[in-house]
Amino acid sequence: MRETCDGGIEDALADWYRIAVRRQGTTRDPAGTEAIVAQVEASLARGDLPSTDLRRALDRLTRAEALDHLSSEVPHHGPVALRVRRALRRLLGSRPHRTDHRGDAPPTRVLHAIVDLRIGGAQQLVVDLARTPRDRRDHLTIALQARLRFQPSIRYRETTPSRADIERAFDTAAPDVVHVCHYHSNLLTRAWYELVFDIALERRLPIVQSHCVIGDPWLGSTDQHLVFCSAWSRDRSGVEDVPSSVIFPGTPIEVFRRTRRPVSSSPRIGMIYRLDGDKIDPASGEVIARILETIPTATMTVVGDGSVRAPMHELLEKRGLLDRVAWLGFVPFERLPALYESFDVVIAPVRADTFGSGSVHAICGGTPVIGYDVAAIPSILRHEAAIVPYGDAETFARRVQDLLDDDLHREVHQAQMGHAERHFDLATMCRRYHDLFARVARGPIQRDVA
Repeated sequence: MRETCDGGIEDALADWYRIAVRRQGTTRDPAGTEAIVAQVEASLARGDLPSTDLRRALDRLTRAEALDHLSSEVPHHGPVALRVRRALRRLLGSRPHRTDHRGDAPPTRVLHAIVDLRIGGAQQLVVDLARTPRDRRDHLTIALQARLRFQPSIRYRETTPSRADIERAFDTAAPDVVHVCHYHSNLLTRAWYELVFDIALERRLPIVQSHCVIGDPWLGSTDQHLVFCSAWSRDRSGVEDVPSSVIFPGTPIEVFRRTRRPVSSSPRIGMIYRLDGDKIDPASGEVIARILETIPTATMTVVGDGSVRAPMHELLEKRGLLDRVAWLGFVPFERLPALYESFDVVIAPVRADTFGSGSVHAICGGTPVIGYDVAAIPSILRHEAAIVPYGDAETFARRVQDLLDDDLHREVHQAQMGHAERHFDLATMCRRYHDLFARVARGPIQRDVA
């Protein structure tokens, strides 16, 4: 089971570092920056993960650049605009999936910080955690912006990118723990996160940082606890002197649960991913083409959209296969269980993924999943018949064809479903996070190797 590409770190992770070094255009120390960039590029050329010291040096450069950006005039919504946006959100916004899960969460006061509240995996994680306690007043979520189309079912505040505004949110929350759901975006995003971390450290508040994306977490302090969503992610993005845990994202299994049905004589293959190039890239179009050429009776349904759709569309059109592909774009969360149930096989031809919640959703929906042996995907798919050597589109198509045998279909799904039920349910995720919040609130932070 391969974990890397071309004998070194995964292509997607190497790309992340290349983009990170290309960002270093503004700096107070050009010679020092040039040396750090050269060392990172040398590591990547060897196929190696940059050393911890190099990664920290790159992180310092990125954070300095972000704060320089913040010192200039940064346009943002004023207080009146924020109140208007909140009112519009109540009228127009759709809610994330509401689990209404209640556990025996310790009464820890938590300030959650995520730069952008919208519909997505990281945002759903925050919503699930903030909704778990019986007294939701113990949790406040802050964000740089909350999309107008998103109405959080939690206590939240949209802030300006200013220290004073974020400090007022800290005063309101009076937290025992600060939980930062960190991910990479632009300079303003990084500067906002830097302010949140800096204020938490100034106030000597324990920090739990959730890291669910390709690339490095915020590395500005060892006085924090990192949470990764897979062992692969911790292996690639953890650092030796920062305590860490692996807590799998939670799936509302009962929402998705469907009984596996016999394979259809006209099989329908599904792929549900954001088509932005970070996980699904244009090479996935070749996988779809090979599947349709190998299985003449099959059709393909693609759910999701993004920049990768156009080159995939062009490839399939050239191969004369476009009329067998349905492009649904983005669909509401509540439609996903029925969609997964309608597929005979779901594919995950990703270049990297720190977890793969969509694969878990499909499995719970009664449908086995086939994917590449890259990043965290094998830890979900489990069965040898469902795991394909990275980049081998021809073998991928043959594995899909083999899985249309009903006996193998049943065997693979049973293995995947049993593993999902044991490890990926929502209640387990919430319990582990809230136990961690309670532990770090008591301090000092201890290493958790689970």
